[in-house]
Amino acid sequence: IKLGSIDIDGADGDIIREFRLSDFLPGDVKPLSAADSTIIVTVEIEHLETREFKIPTDSVALSGKDADNFNYTNFDWAATDGKGNIRLRLKGRPDRLDQIKTSDLKATVEMPTKQGSYPKWPVIFTVDDDIEIVGEYFVGFEMTPVPTATLPPEKAAR
Repeated sequence: IKLGSIDIDGADGDIIREFRLSDFLPGDVKPLSAADSTIIVTVEIEHLETREFKIPTDSVALSGKDADNFNYTNFDWAATDGKGNIRLRLKGRPDRLDQIKTSDLKATVEMPTKQGSYPKWPVIFTVDDDIEIVGEYFVGFEMTPVPTATLPPEKAAR
C-alpha cells in the first residue's frame, strides 16, 4: 500500500500520522474489524550534528610515493590548526560521532606519478556510510626527481 508522502518540513521531533485503511482499499474490500481500519505511521526525525576531529598530518598515508625516484617537498596542508593537524569536519548522528576515535580515521593521498608542482591535491578520508565528510581537503607539494650521481668525463672514460 502506498500512503503518499509525509511533509517533514520544520519538524523538530517525531511525526505520527494516521491513515484510514478504507481510503486505500478497493471498494469491495473491507477491514476485518474496526481495530484494523487505521494505519499509524511514525516518522523518526534524526538530529545530525557536525564535529571536528584533528588528524595528524604525519599519519596521512602517501600511497604510491616513489622515494627512490622523487623528492617530495614543501608540503602545505589545507584546513590545519597550525600544529600539524588536519581539522576534519564530520556530520552524523551524535551517538555515531561519539563512537569515532581519531585513531580510527584513515587519510590517504594518492601520489601522482609525474614530477611537478601540485598546489591542490586531494586528501581522501575513509569513514562509514552513515557519516558525512563536510568540505574538501587538500595538500600542496612539490615533486622533483632525485638527482643522479654522474662521474666527471675524465673518470667515466677509464
